[in-house]
Amino acid sequence: MGRKIQKGQYGYLKSQRKIEIRRTVLFFGISFALFFTGLFFTGTNKNLLTIVAVLGMLPASKSAVSMIMFLRFPSGSVELYEETKIHAKSLPAIYDFVITSREKSFPLSSMVYKDRMLYGFCERKGENKKELESYLKEMLDSNHYKAVNVKIFDDFPKYIKRLDSLKSQEKGQKKEEDSNTKEGKNVLALLL
Repeated sequence: MGRKIQKGQYGYLKSQRKIEIRRTVLFFGISFALFFTGLFFTGTNKNLLTIVAVLGMLPASKSAVSMIMFLRFPSGSVELYEETKIHAKSLPAIYDFVITSREKSFPLSSMVYKDRMLYGFCERKGENKKELESYLKEMLDSNHYKAVNVKIFDDFPKYIKRLDSLKSQEKGQKKEEDSNTKEGKNVLALLL
């Protein structure tokens, strides 16, 4: 068994989906096993094991809800991840995650921070980019990052072109790189 993939790393959604499926099956399995064990030994469902089995359905149901949420969003394409990683280089970045607002959930393949700008890429066509941008801006404002702006792309070549332009700006700005990295990690940590 490999190491656990952390939030913000590529493959997190796929890995977490497998974990949630296993956990849900295990929790329901334990509850059903307790119920049928009590039924087998007492001949009736009116026993203490039935109560324990019913109470065991609470964490099983909670796990099922979590599993359903992870089943809704597939991991991003590995090719797009590799390409983004090459072009983002040393910039603070997170991959393969879901932003959940009050009304909607938005899957994002990657997000990069540079000079008080968040650049994100959404692989799924038809997502409302403006709604996501305004939600992220509102969230950043409420966490005292009022100067940070957000731009979400759904066109991968444009996203890569923007990342390349960030790299070209980076030359000659080594002093500011450390503060950008620290602030970028803080901003990106808010999104996870």
